[in-house]
Amino acid sequence: PDTFRTSDIVDLGRHWLFTSPGVDGRCNSTDDVHQAMAYDAGPTDAPIVLPGRVFAVLHDDARRVSGYIVNAANRTERVDADFGNAVAVAAGSGAASLGLLGTGSVRHWVFTATTLASPLRRIFAHDLVGGGAATELASFASGEVFLGAATESGAMYIRLGNLSSGRVRVLRLDADLSIREIATQTATGILQGTELATPMRISDTRLVFALTDVVYSVPK
Repeated sequence: PDTFRTSDIVDLGRHWLFTSPGVDGRCNSTDDVHQAMAYDAGPTDAPIVLPGRVFAVLHDDARRVSGYIVNAANRTERVDADFGNAVAVAAGSGAASLGLLGTGSVRHWVFTATTLASPLRRIFAHDLVGGGAATELASFASGEVFLGAATESGAMYIRLGNLSSGRVRVLRLDADLSIREIATQTATGILQGTELATPMRISDTRLVFALTDVVYSVPK
């Protein structure tokens, strides 16, 4: 099975999350069964069947696991640390986490997903303190894919690129959820799959990233 472990620094781990094949006997298909088993479960305890794949683990200020963000059928849900009290965060599918933005009483989980209205990916932010539905912030352009994100000094920098044209955009998302394009660049060659894993480096005043073996520096 497909597995990953969540660590709770205070409680030393609460659940083992795993995916098992469904009736077709194959993993990574639409009928996969996503489950969780508590580390302190007894020999007769059954696993918890989840509404979908967990893609983000949430922590409180003491670094205890406080909940999870789950890809359910045609929607994104937030559940508590025991996988109960599910709340719909956004309609759509294929959610992918970009990370945490903010601290203290102003904290958002930022992610991308497609919506029921359009196949283009959109960027969302979910209020981890106030809860409720996620706020849609921006849309990918046609042909764009996610190339990376980095957070520094209360802002998140999101890099999107078109693998065919080589055009790359860098967006800045601030803690108040204002978002703007701060740079565009066209690579000297066609972007390859390796660009998806290339990190951005952040200095006091600039972002640095590589495209097709060329290093670019833009003001942040």
